[in-house]
Amino acid sequence: MERYIQQLIEDLHEAATKVPEPGPLWDDVDMENPAEVEDIAFVEEYLNGKREKLSVIVGIDTVQLPPVEQLTESQVTLLSRELQTLLLAYSFVPSFPSGLPESLCYKLLRHHWDDEQVFIGGGETYIEFCEYVIEECPFPEEFCDCRRVEQEFEEPTNSENLDPDDLPF
Repeated sequence: MERYIQQLIEDLHEAATKVPEPGPLWDDVDMENPAEVEDIAFVEEYLNGKREKLSVIVGIDTVQLPPVEQLTESQVTLLSRELQTLLLAYSFVPSFPSGLPESLCYKLLRHHWDDEQVFIGGGETYIEFCEYVIEECPFPEEFCDCRRVEQEFEEPTNSENLDPDDLPF
């Protein structure tokens, strides 16, 4: 398995060199201006919005990723980090809770590797693994933010007490 892991990592590194160039919308974008990058990324997604499997976008098929049960802890950690590095090369940012064990990161990445995404070419596209429904949360309880998010939505706002003259605009 060790030789296979090394070959897979070589394939991941090769795939990271094949990131397509951003479309023509990006030609005049100030990449140092986060607001401008975000605006163009949003426009690009909806203009070109071709949804494809993540595995197709990055050129690494899901069957190439061994199940976590076949890997040692160090192999899982290595592959998890390499997959995340590959995704970042394509401007995809996996959204994991802080401190989530690498074995769970790898399992989630592998499980969602065929989910459809839109390649933007710039900015950041976050890959969410949780829909913030407690019963469906993929994270162990100690990493689950669902209850906090649910409470934030349930808490009444004090908007009825706002004085329009106090608003900054």
